[in-house]
Amino acid sequence: MKFVVATLFILVSVSCAGPSMQSSNQGQFRTNLAASLNVSLHSMAIGSFNLHYAEAGTLGKPTIVFIHGT
Repeated sequence: MKFVVATLFILVSVSCAGPSMQSSNQGQFRTNLAASLNVSLHSMAIGSFNLHYAEAGTLGKPTIVFIHGT
């Protein structure tokens, strides 16, 4: 459980505080970071809104949801 929390914290921190990058470099950076942390990245379209989320951990364990917005 601590691993999941730490992973999500690192992923969100790096994506928010990272250096400004062009979108293609940023996408590759996120993909590489997710792979190194064993996190899968997903997107879901809800009407005209795109929801992006990361998934990590083991099924059957407690679930933590972290919502970040601007």
